[in-house]
Amino acid sequence: MLKSKLCLVAMSGGVDSAAASILLKEAGWEVAGLYLRMPLENEYNHEERVGEIASRLGIRLYVLDVSQEFYREVIAYFKDSYRNGLTPNPCVICNPVIKFSYGMRLKEEIGADAFSTGHYARIERRHKLWNGLKGIINADNSSSSDYCSPLWILKRAGDRQKDQSYFLYRLKRRWLKDIIFPLSDMTKTQVVDIVRRSGILELAHKESQEVCFIDGDYRRFLVKYLGAREGDIVFKPTGEVIGRHQGLWNYTIGQRRGINIAGKRPYYVIGMDIGDNILYVGHKEHTFSNAMEVRDINWLVPYGMALTISNNVLVKIRSRHHGAPARIEMMDEATKDEEGAITSCRPDDAGEGGSRCRVHFFESQSAITAGQSAVFYWNDVVVGGGIICG
Repeated sequence: MLKSKLCLVAMSGGVDSAAASILLKEAGWEVAGLYLRMPLENEYNHEERVGEIASRLGIRLYVLDVSQEFYREVIAYFKDSYRNGLTPNPCVICNPVIKFSYGMRLKEEIGADAFSTGHYARIERRHKLWNGLKGIINADNSSSSDYCSPLWILKRAGDRQKDQSYFLYRLKRRWLKDIIFPLSDMTKTQVVDIVRRSGILELAHKESQEVCFIDGDYRRFLVKYLGAREGDIVFKPTGEVIGRHQGLWNYTIGQRRGINIAGKRPYYVIGMDIGDNILYVGHKEHTFSNAMEVRDINWLVPYGMALTISNNVLVKIRSRHHGAPARIEMMDEATKDEEGAITSCRPDDAGEGGSRCRVHFFESQSAITAGQSAVFYWNDVVVGGGIICG
């Protein structure tokens, strides 16, 4: 009898990771669980809950304490971002640096064949992904081998309402072939039903928190670490001081609530001056822009392919943004071979690195926010993405 393949599943105590484990077992995989111990603020005993879920499912559970790394890489980043007037997205950083990094490492150590999570996204192996690009391929920018080589790609989930591909764009491209997302085409209702049928629904969280390491309002967390610092609120179109704020970290670009200033028209946050501690506001029309700069780009397709489609991509500027058509203007010089084909840019061949680009939207977008991620799509395929910086 052939031995079942082994899949390591990241388990958080939620219904999504529980359902992923159940589906893999039903598909014939041998399943092991991984719980990452982190400095969580809430009162629930996650580790005990995950241990009970694993026991009920007959899964061996590995526990790794990543508290120090999580604090250094995620919590410190979260606090520093707000201190510097940026709006962070901790999940975007945690996935590649903590969850998938440690998961892929343990997968190798225990000899597992795959690593899995309960994310709503798809990974596919394609041989002819780029057939639809024949009419726009630029031979000067792309090697023909880019278009005929088998390729593992990250795609949006079947359920667009639950799609989490936005949070996964910073994964290493070389990891994709070893990752399984069992929930790729499922709805939340289906997932909950799977866990209910297995008799462990009472143990599992139905939804994860917006910021997993904070119980409740993140502003309470920030005031504890950053304190309150009053400053002026300025109506930017005229330069008039119209009020006072209690700390810039209370605000993000495009925010309307919490300004608490009466006027004939609503005010929206449109900028901040960290040095002078000024909050700039305007009206709705002042929140729009048609361009932005993006740094630290991670490409999930070969760079030549990214260049080929750069004039016609869909760009999401936050997780709940539907995405808007745009073109990408690369800002880094590329290295070409003797035939003129691009072999690398500042990012290395695995898609990792610090390249920079400018995104030009075909229609102006509201509340483009520094610190958030811009993720580039071609149809359902995640091409890459980076951090909005201007």
